[in-house]
Amino acid sequence: MLESKWGLRFVALILAIFFFLSVNNVFGNIFNSDDISQKSTKTIQDVPVEVVYNHKDLHATHVPDTVDVNISGPQSKLLKIESPDDLKVVVDLSGEKAGKYHEKFQVKGISNGINYNIKPKAANITLEKKTTKTMHVQPDVSQSDISNEYKIDKQQISPETVKVTGGEEQLNQIAYLKATYKNASKISKDTKDVAEVNAYDKDLNKLNVSINPGQVDLKVSVKPFSKKVKVNTKT
Repeated sequence: MLESKWGLRFVALILAIFFFLSVNNVFGNIFNSDDISQKSTKTIQDVPVEVVYNHKDLHATHVPDTVDVNISGPQSKLLKIESPDDLKVVVDLSGEKAGKYHEKFQVKGISNGINYNIKPKAANITLEKKTTKTMHVQPDVSQSDISNEYKIDKQQISPETVKVTGGEEQLNQIAYLKATYKNASKISKDTKDVAEVNAYDKDLNKLNVSINPGQVDLKVSVKPFSKKVKVNTKT
């Protein structure tokens, strides 16, 4: 290739680009080990929280779903931590009995040399004796789920009762068990679907309890909007 005029021009172009990038220190940050080893900080938001306790006999309440973790240390180590899945935040209540606890969050499995701060730093967690109740489920299909030309005639579910397991305090807060229609398409005929069952308090806040079965069969019957109109005949 070097024997041809165009080959020499191509090599000259490559060398010119290389020298230009070198003069402007484009490669400096890539190959400079000092930049990789220098101290840095970052915040990983919405890291899931895991509570370690006796799941067989107890139920935990007032546990935040996520926390924010600020980490600092060598940049080479922080580059490996990019998402909430790269960290494991736990509250260790193993061996504890029913009661109320103020416990700090911990980050498990983090590399040596990395420091961290968690916001919030601790949680007020209640461990309750696990209780199970059989409760009635309400079908939850609204008119917004129905096509404009129709209205709900009848809705029913099977089974109509489920077993709900959780702390006694939470079970007492349950005001509704709803089997909600989740399909995105509007109902314009008699429909069968599988609906997820969720528990809510009186203000329709979702409660963290275990429901068995967690899904029920939902049937919805519809009929067209209509009314009787008197007809006057003129002879």
